[in-house]
Amino acid sequence: MLGWSKTSPLTTQEVLMFEAVEIYQFRGLRSLLNTPKGKQVFFYEDEHYYLSNFSAFALVVGGETWMTVEHIYQAMKFSDHLRIRGLIKDALSAHVSREIARANKKLVRSDWNQVKLQIMESLIKTKISQHPYVLRRLLETGDAILIENSNENAFWGRGSDWCGQNHLGRIWMKLRGQERTLHVEGKGIPKEH
Repeated sequence: MLGWSKTSPLTTQEVLMFEAVEIYQFRGLRSLLNTPKGKQVFFYEDEHYYLSNFSAFALVVGGETWMTVEHIYQAMKFSDHLRIRGLIKDALSAHVSREIARANKKLVRSDWNQVKLQIMESLIKTKISQHPYVLRRLLETGDAILIENSNENAFWGRGSDWCGQNHLGRIWMKLRGQERTLHVEGKGIPKEH
């Protein structure tokens, strides 16, 4: 901890630095403090919405088309409940798909906590492979630290206290590194259709 009192007046720059330290110091990502200003990309809405699971990039998985990553991610929680999976698949928005899953949380598969990171990585990889625009925009982030700017979720994003685990950002950064090796140092970035 930096050892300051919440009653102490801080400048905006000090607050931003404190938040950055709190997010990453504890998580072992000290490199954030050594990156120039602007080397963090916050996504959830706005300019980098394409990185969000809620963005409207359909996926084809197992011969089925899913409206968003969020739709299929939520459906994967219910491998033994085809009716719930169907409701999630047909949900009119990613938000509704998440709410259906939340309403049925007692039926989530027992191994979900052990497999959810692998499933998410696979879905993000699929999104990248099926959408050249997403790949191009991802590679344009360079070496920036990608942070899901959600105050609701401390597992996938930064969380309300800015001390979240940011697993979604970490997955995007891992896959960006792999894609950079394949496309930038190899054959180039695929053209958009």
